[in-house]
This record gives sequence, C-alpha cells and structure tokens, in this order.
Amino acid sequence: MDDVKRKEVRRLLVALEAEKEQDRFREREAVLEKNRQIYRFQEIKKTILLPTLREFMIDLDRKGHLTRLQELTPEKVRMDVQVQTQTPKRGAIEFSLDKAEPGTIKVSYGWVVKEARFDHESFPMDRVASGFVIDRVLHLLRGLI
Repeated sequence: MDDVKRKEVRRLLVALEAEKEQDRFREREAVLEKNRQIYRFQEIKKTILLPTLREFMIDLDRKGHLTRLQELTPEKVRMDVQVQTQTPKRGAIEFSLDKAEPGTIKVSYGWVVKEARFDHESFPMDRVASGFVIDRVLHLLRGLI
C-alpha cells in the first residue's frame, strides 16, 4: 500500500474509534439519566406519595373501608381500596415511573364495579405534591361511587 492509502486507512480507523467512544459515552449518559429519574421518583415516593397515601388510608380505615398499600417495585406504588357500601366496590391506584417518558409519573386506575375498567394518565414529576396525590385518589373514589 502506498502512503496515501495508508494515511486514509488510519484516518478511517481513528474516526471509527472516535465513533465507538461516542457511542459508549451516549450509552453511559442514558444509563445515568435513567438512574437520576429513578432516584428522583424514589425521593418523591418517600416524601410525598407514601405519607399522603398513608394519611388517606387512615381516614378511609376509620370510616370502615378497607385499604392496602404496596411498594411493588422501587418504581411503583399501589394502593388498593374496597369501599364498604351495600355492595362492596374495589379499586386500585398505581403511581409509577413512566419508562416511556422520562421525567413523568404514570398514574393507573383500576375499578371493579360491574366489570373491570382501567385507565391511566401521565404527569410531569414536577407537578407531584400532596394535593395532586389526593386529587388522583379522589378521582379513583369517584369512579367507585
């Protein structure tokens, strides 16, 4: 091979190595961002979701309704409710990190009245406060009544 071709091959190899390094860097950044979102959700869960849901559960339990709170995964919290009416009605609400949309929380509702109904919404994490959690649980309860 002549020197011109050799230099071109070296340039291509250097460019390929740089591209490979950039790919590793992008993958690392994506993993770090995912971990930041998980950490952020866990902080919201610890400071807002769980305390607010527990307080709501105490009020429901005092009125004779059944509740259960579960942390299904580090990125998912679920509260089950059985409203004690003439015919008991069950529902559930889940707050989870939306994997499709980083930075958002997915709220899933499930109602078992005559037939099972499911619904979900996504909200920015910045919007989550105790009032927000109460509004979402009230939405679930309205669906049961």
